[in-house]
Amino acid sequence: MKWFKYPLAIVAYGLLGVFLFAELWHYVGKSEVESFWYYFPSFAGVFLLASFILSKLKLPWEGDVMVQVAMVLAPVLWFVNNAPPAKQPVYVFYVKPDFQGTLQVHFDHSDNAETKVRSTADTLFFRFDENGEIMLNEDFRTVRESVMQRLYYLNEDKSRVHITGLDAKKTPSDTALVYVREDSIRSDKGKIDAMFFRVDKSQHLK
Repeated sequence: MKWFKYPLAIVAYGLLGVFLFAELWHYVGKSEVESFWYYFPSFAGVFLLASFILSKLKLPWEGDVMVQVAMVLAPVLWFVNNAPPAKQPVYVFYVKPDFQGTLQVHFDHSDNAETKVRSTADTLFFRFDENGEIMLNEDFRTVRESVMQRLYYLNEDKSRVHITGLDAKKTPSDTALVYVREDSIRSDKGKIDAMFFRVDKSQHLK
């Protein structure tokens, strides 16, 4: 078999094709190519060189196949073992100062809804409107946890006051605090389209 027809060489052509597509995509979008994309032509060059060397060594086919498989799997295993784990951003929710009443989180599941938040930031901030409403296209479990743990009054001077999350089965212990408690969920055809939270002083949440 000619060296340029080796399976390893074919994999190299695929890597070069992916890299060229990424280059074209970023060129059209007028953005810079991320540095990790340059691993593709680097590995492609190594694979082509290995294909040429293997064609000259004339190894038994078992050894030839083993070397090629090992070379393809080695970078994949290295990436899997060394890639940092995916880290979800922290969601923080703000509501106008001294707001008390029902917070409404509406979820848009329509086909033309805006895409979910995509960001490399460690923290993402969301703000309820004057009526305590917000429209999102996020996972409801993440939203529920974030509202219960990271809901704040946002003052005009940009300072903030934490609103303590209160479990439905617990009684408020501090009458001086304002709490947030999950109130109810509305669903339609198996999808949650709204969540409601109650923000109020402790005596009104008993």
